[in-house]
Amino acid sequence: MRSYVLEFVVTHPVATASALRQQLRKSLPWAHELLVVGDEDVLKVHVRTGRPDLALGIGLECGVVDDIVLKAEASSVLVA
Repeated sequence: MRSYVLEFVVTHPVATASALRQQLRKSLPWAHELLVVGDEDVLKVHVRTGRPDLALGIGLECGVVDDIVLKAEASSVLVA
């Protein structure tokens, strides 16, 4: 599976950074470099995963997603 680095911002989140991190870990157990930081107004997410679509979907469930950056890692392969 190809690896992607995904970063995005969630504005007006309905969950805390901790809750969003937990949901991402639960839904993407094979993800690497998972980082969620922020406050009650904005959250920043950084994750390396083979399924960026799932991570974005979870972000959309949490609030308004903006500033999406997606980079394919040509030489990396994730092993599930």
